[in-house]
Amino acid sequence: MNRIVREILPNNMPMVLQGEISEKGMVLLNTIRIIPLTPCMECDECIRAEMDGQDMPLACAKFGDPMPCPNEEQNKKLALRLHTISKH
Repeated sequence: MNRIVREILPNNMPMVLQGEISEKGMVLLNTIRIIPLTPCMECDECIRAEMDGQDMPLACAKFGDPMPCPNEEQNKKLALRLHTISKH
């Protein structure tokens, strides 16, 4: 069974990076997904943050559909990043 590693808000970008780690401890390239985060825009906190140009509150963020990274070189960089995170 593979483990999942996630990084929330990498470089303060509104997304989650996710990938599976094999039994040998390597991130599987074909499992890397980018999941966009968007504010709910239903609560006062999200509306205020949007108007003030501040970061959205994570408590009510909506997760978009997971998408594979279409760029092979970028996908490798994301795998390395997730691999580094998984070692902590």
